Amino acid sequence: MAKKRTSSVIVTKDEIRMAEIQENKANLLDSIKVNIKAKNEKQKLYKKYLKDTNKQIVIGSGSPGTGKSFLSLAYALKALKEKEFDTVRILIPTCEASSKLAIGFLPGDLESKIQPYKECSLYNIAKVLEKSDCLDSKKIASNLIETGKIDFELISYIRGKTFDNTLLLVEEAENLSPEELLLVMTRIGENSKLVISGDPRQADRKDTNKCGLSHAIDKLLEMEEVAVVKFTDDDVVRNTLITKILKAWNNWWR
Repeated sequence: MAKKRTSSVIVTKDEIRMAEIQENKANLLDSIKVNIKAKNEKQKLYKKYLKDTNKQIVIGSGSPGTGKSFLSLAYALKALKEKEFDTVRILIPTCEASSKLAIGFLPGDLESKIQPYKECSLYNIAKVLEKSDCLDSKKIASNLIETGKIDFELISYIRGKTFDNTLLLVEEAENLSPEELLLVMTRIGENSKLVISGDPRQADRKDTNKCGLSHAIDKLLEMEEVAVVKFTDDDVVRNTLITKILKAWNNWWR
């Protein structure tokens, strides 16, 4: 009687490791809890556009302390949890004009230069999770960055790239030139979204013609795929004192 041959499947250590990584990522996303409510009408509008799949570019422009960055990160975390995107990529301006904190002035290699931005994002991500009563908020925030679910890249290194299935976040966009912001906007690939935030009044480039954020708002405002929300000093939610300070500063800005 002939023996029945059985086939065996050989699984390599690398394949086992990759399976473990994927399982850890799934568990990590399951642990995310986001429950951030809008505090005023502008925030409601901003949240609406962030969730709108027809809006491929969302621009939040205006006063500091209005929740632009906070709401963007809250949306990013929720989108990751619900698997709307594979990755959140935070794009970092290469420089702030006339600033000793510009990337080129910072010491160390490329990773060392990006580290301050990572630490700031880590703090803000943990803050969003903490405000949502999410347990182990700091650990989850750290793991999201370590696993690459939230990643960072210098804008000067994205030329020629296409970002598919990615949520792109750009902060401090007032310090980008029109050419730099055009470079960012033309990287959007399939199933991707770009969220831009900043305050033209705080631009290091004092020539308004060189402020990419102002230029983008002017040129893209009427496009149906683009949404723009303009926050004012009266929309500040961080601290009522900030509203008073900003209004006192307005004459100087003009």
